[in-house]
Amino acid sequence: MGSARDILVLLGYALGSAACKPAEAEPPRSAVLLTLDTTRGDALGCYGGRPELTPHLDRLATESLLYERAYTVAPLTLPAHASMMTGLYPPRHGIRDNGAFTLPRSAETLAERARAAGFETAAFVSSVVLDQGFGLEQGFEIYAAPRHDSQQVTSHYSDLRASQVVARARRWLEERDPARPFFLWVHIWDPHGPYEPPPPFNRLAPEHPYLGEVAAADAGVGLLVQGLREANVWDSTLFAVVADHGEAFFEHGEFSHGVLCQDTTMRVPFLLRYPDGYRAGERESAIASVADVAPTLSVALGLGLPGNIDGESLFRRSVGPERGAYLESYHGYLAYGWSPLAGWVDGQGKYLHSSMPEFTTPQNDPDEQREQAADRTDLERYRGHLARIGQLEPLPRSSAGPENEALRAKVRSLGYAGFGQGEERLPKPLEPSELPSPKSRIAEHRQGLDALGLFNAGRYAEAEALHRQILAGNPRNYHSLERLAVCLIRQQRFTEAIAPLQQVIDFGRASASSYVNLGICMRKAGNLERAVALFEQALATDPNQVRALGNLIGLHRAAGRAASAAPLLERFEQLTGTPFPDGG
Repeated sequence: MGSARDILVLLGYALGSAACKPAEAEPPRSAVLLTLDTTRGDALGCYGGRPELTPHLDRLATESLLYERAYTVAPLTLPAHASMMTGLYPPRHGIRDNGAFTLPRSAETLAERARAAGFETAAFVSSVVLDQGFGLEQGFEIYAAPRHDSQQVTSHYSDLRASQVVARARRWLEERDPARPFFLWVHIWDPHGPYEPPPPFNRLAPEHPYLGEVAAADAGVGLLVQGLREANVWDSTLFAVVADHGEAFFEHGEFSHGVLCQDTTMRVPFLLRYPDGYRAGERESAIASVADVAPTLSVALGLGLPGNIDGESLFRRSVGPERGAYLESYHGYLAYGWSPLAGWVDGQGKYLHSSMPEFTTPQNDPDEQREQAADRTDLERYRGHLARIGQLEPLPRSSAGPENEALRAKVRSLGYAGFGQGEERLPKPLEPSELPSPKSRIAEHRQGLDALGLFNAGRYAEAEALHRQILAGNPRNYHSLERLAVCLIRQQRFTEAIAPLQQVIDFGRASASSYVNLGICMRKAGNLERAVALFEQALATDPNQVRALGNLIGLHRAAGRAASAAPLLERFEQLTGTPFPDGG
């Protein structure tokens, strides 16, 4: 975090005069997209929260057009940001969850359009959830993400503080070519759990550390604005601030985010500041979507409107009151074996489709407590929107290359019949489902979070017992199968961990971590051929899988294959910033 003097200077700036600059005739020369992870709108003073916590965002709101009813597409970081960068809904761009999907090369991102037009493009992200390899780096000349933790003990992601990621962006602003326009994306992770705000923000809301994290993120916003001013680009730059999703605190039984589509996690803050003061300080009540980011910034920068997209340009225009937006969470389907959740929201209400459909009117019932009959005839309009989205063509995905196909064949030959059978066809948004609805299984989700808390505290036997209890009620809870295996591995019970990991693979739910964990078990059992194949598959799934790199390096070294280990060593040190340990 910056010095006390920097914080006082920023605070003075934020609480100072809110007068806007006189309108300029020139269009924006450049654009900045600032994304706030896990940020509820009502945590910000400009959206009804405590103003002493977010002075910089509140000051920015007086210079911006504020969207009161902006929605994310999914309560998950990677799918939401993919929609921001492409203007497509998740069924189109194909990223339906964190970690298991990548944006195909056939996507045309905002950064690609800007770079092709001669703009400098740079991204500074603060969590490995958005790491290179998931596809969002397409079009960025610079794509800077956090280092990976080579010795990960808990389930938490490697990340950077707002002050750290903004410092990187400010250095880039100082060193960039001032003769060229630019598109800059800065991502701030702080409000994401675990909630551990640094001083002095831990003292601002000690009863609610999440709000302290929001305050730390707000200070990062102030530092970024200060950097843009010092670089003399603030008065010629369009500045957009939007969250990827919100956060739930036991509303509807949900804690955190990911499985439900209530407004606690789906409604997000969205500010659009024009350098000429257009509609400064005004509020827009029409529906907006994070999918509007790419078309809005594209039009603003003179790149034209991208073709065949789902979002709309908001640049100097108001959308009509009939505007609606798509919502989904496939996390419950993919991780827990529940019904998919898809929905449509407009000015009249919100329809969520699952095995237990529901309809609410958030504009009249902000807490969404009064569900209405899901068989009302006027809901056909909502179902019609979901049916239309289900009929749209997704982006084509490139087929696996010969090397990857050979690897898949090798792993299958070692006894993994369910491995590498191609991507699963996911249910379309309006498809009927007999699986349990996410809302009906929210207690199961809470149990999983409790087990994760025990695991992160090193209480592996207790976490194991809770996962076994979850699986007794739902044997297809893929997340608990995986976490059960990790608990067993941490207790040195490698042979017992093989069966649940094999089930995850057979169910088609394996991630790079699944292959690493099973590879570790095979290595401990002395089956080195299988171990190597599994670690290689982990890297084919995620080239940044540090644990797979470390295990392969160790196996190659032990076998005297120094030449095979060399490129892996280089990659390991590049990702972690540390040398591989001797004897590792």
